[in-house]
Amino acid sequence: MSTYNPRGSVAPPEGLDKDLDPVCSAGYKLVYWGKAGNYLKFRCPHAVGRCDCPHGMSWCSSSNYGYILKINYKTNPRRLGYPLRSSSEWKKLYDKRTSVERCNSRLKKYLNLDKNRFKGIQKVKIHALFNCIALIAGTTAVNSTKSLKNTA
Repeated sequence: MSTYNPRGSVAPPEGLDKDLDPVCSAGYKLVYWGKAGNYLKFRCPHAVGRCDCPHGMSWCSSSNYGYILKINYKTNPRRLGYPLRSSSEWKKLYDKRTSVERCNSRLKKYLNLDKNRFKGIQKVKIHALFNCIALIAGTTAVNSTKSLKNTA
């Protein structure tokens, strides 16, 4: 699953893979190692034991702890936010989208609320209410004809 809209995009920025996750100089995805204030910490995957890098830890860092990358996620939250998009915490938050957001999406898609040509909030509100009435009336009509066919 892509974590961003790839339409019209080019190669990801240097140091990031196609999912915008940081990678080491050998090309392996860095392992998330926690958060300290506004900084997300990532560690060398070879040092953690997630991969067997042919160059070892010395390729990325001279430290015996391995390469550490700290990124301030508040400088560009669109690129890297907290919690990470690949984490289970982010997936749980993403799944908590409300029915209102889905309703707004349907209204925009099926009733042309995204192509509004009215000026003023009152006119837009009236147009949206008429669209909602049309959506509810259509749904009620379909449901009533289905129930009539089932009883006959």
